[in-house]
Amino acid sequence: MSATKKQKVAEGVKVVMFGGGGFLASLVSKALVDSPKINVSPTTELPVKKIVLFDVAEPKFLHESVAKSDMVSVQTGDITDKKTVEDALAPGDCSRVTVFHFAGLLSGQGEIDFEKCISVNLMGTLNILDRLREVGDKLGSPQIIVFTSTNAVFAPTDTISDATPVLPFTTYGVTKASCDLFMCDYTRKGFLDARIARLPSIIGRPIANNAASNVFSAIFRDTLQGKDFEVPVPLETRHPVSSPANLTNCLLFLAGKLDTAKAGHNRVVILPARSFTLQEMWDTAQEVGKELGLTMGKVTVKLDETVKRVVDTWPPNVDHSRALELGLPNSMDLKDIITGFAKEHVVKK
Repeated sequence: MSATKKQKVAEGVKVVMFGGGGFLASLVSKALVDSPKINVSPTTELPVKKIVLFDVAEPKFLHESVAKSDMVSVQTGDITDKKTVEDALAPGDCSRVTVFHFAGLLSGQGEIDFEKCISVNLMGTLNILDRLREVGDKLGSPQIIVFTSTNAVFAPTDTISDATPVLPFTTYGVTKASCDLFMCDYTRKGFLDARIARLPSIIGRPIANNAASNVFSAIFRDTLQGKDFEVPVPLETRHPVSSPANLTNCLLFLAGKLDTAKAGHNRVVILPARSFTLQEMWDTAQEVGKELGLTMGKVTVKLDETVKRVVDTWPPNVDHSRALELGLPNSMDLKDIITGFAKEHVVKK
């Protein structure tokens, strides 16, 4: 009788987001608070009982619904610390723990500080994997982790696909590629159940970051707010991007609806993306600004060789056919993305 009662109390998912103060976590946490349920298999959906936003510092921004939610808690700490991560992942009265691992040093900072990039991105991730393995042992089954990887794991080439050999030209890319391989092997061993999203750049971020890819949001984020922007790479630079909405849907799909038997041993999936040049983004931003009656900032090109050197290693096009075969969402339009950003973050001010 007591065992039955315990099982009833435990029916639900604790969602832990490492990098919980970042943009990706803000999107996924809002989606889960607004609709507190998550798939743990293509046919099984469970209620979300707790959401832990874990980061090195308090989040600078939370959506109103997330900030007011009783199921959400914030934890600060270092992902390389065993006890801290152990506490964050403790299931408590939940029957499942699902992890979204967004944390890590980004490309620009990773090139500047090699040792910290290895420590945080690689060793920190291994710490999370080992602690999640222990949780799975306690709960009796491998627990799900969704990891955000990057197209920066590839050598410079025109078009990448899931069959393209991995050969990163940055320390950031090396750490991400290493984590991808470890996660596939931890999954093969039955230690956990990893799903790895190879992300394009997500445009429409309201706050700048120190990634080299910041330019692909800033060219319309800053100018729509009337700020001038110096572009650190040529305007003809082409880059694969996705929208915040489609990315959120993809991450939640990977977290539970993915047919893992169909995915097989390779749990890495290049997410759907569309490629645009910075000139196309700037032209579209001006069109949106005119339609909304905004005073636009100016764009000038001022090359930054450090940023350009990183961006030049990234593939300008992606073949995401495997993602579509696996059923991942694919709905995005450049003008809709920029218009949505302007209406939410500029016109409302």
